Amino acid sequence: MGFGGRQPTRVPLLNARHRVASLAGARGHRDWSVEDWKRVTWSNESRFQLLNADWRLRIWRQDHEDMDPACQVGIVQEHGGSCAVLLSAR
Repeated sequence: MGFGGRQPTRVPLLNARHRVASLAGARGHRDWSVEDWKRVTWSNESRFQLLNADWRLRIWRQDHEDMDPACQVGIVQEHGGSCAVLLSAR
């Protein structure tokens, strides 16, 4: 319940154009039925770093603040030194 030293939540670094497009996509799908969603192919990509990734950044926040933008750090895809695995299911 109190403050504690934690790692910031890692989220994709989005600019204003990305946010507008994401919101438009969400609004375009909000009235979809269960049958509509059953036709979607879901995927998940995980990245495994081949080199040492020293992720020691810490912040002070409360448990419920993980999605507060002030408690997040933007990330970008880096080139080299990693392997991406894509899984999909229907």
